[in-house]
Amino acid sequence: VISYVDRELRVRFHNKMFGLWIGKADSEITGSTLQEIMKPDDFAAVKPHLEAALLGIRQEYERSVVLREGALATHTIVNLIPHFNEEKQVIGVFSMTTDISARKKVEDELAAEKERAQVTLASIGEGVVTSDANGKLVYMNPVAEELIGTRLENVRGKPVNEVFSFISEGEREPLENPLLRCIREKQVIGLDDQSVLLRPDGTEYPIDDSTAPI
Repeated sequence: VISYVDRELRVRFHNKMFGLWIGKADSEITGSTLQEIMKPDDFAAVKPHLEAALLGIRQEYERSVVLREGALATHTIVNLIPHFNEEKQVIGVFSMTTDISARKKVEDELAAEKERAQVTLASIGEGVVTSDANGKLVYMNPVAEELIGTRLENVRGKPVNEVFSFISEGEREPLENPLLRCIREKQVIGLDDQSVLLRPDGTEYPIDDSTAPI
């Protein structure tokens, strides 16, 4: 959807799709101000962005619009581009609006799926820890927080080796952190049955561990 308005916000140019979105004929649009042809709520939502664009500040923002009564909202991304004359004065604003409903739907579905996964991880009775590809801690569920002895917000982004480590129960020898080994070997890693989780405060927990790449 493309349009161009002057400093008085009068429409000087628009494509066919703009007319379909506004729901008015070309003769009603050209020469009219946006305030005259837009719904009051819609104009109020875009007015601050238009005012900023007229000050020479390019705008990009997302908004939802209902094109027809009873229809689902259409998610859009809007770009407002100031038009400068030779004296570097803003004389108008180009507007380009893109329908991103399909992308937004996928984003919402992914967010809902992530939320369901977080709820599941938070409710299971086993400690779950995730890291990024560089071995920095990203997530711990409440059971893992209890085992490691700290809250997620205190250690998020820290190298996992600084948060917890492992030793063998018998020999008391340090063991490679399975998260780091999993990242390096790109396969499921399991510690043997004689492994012990060692917290920074010295507390030890015999554990059974399995680590898998995501």
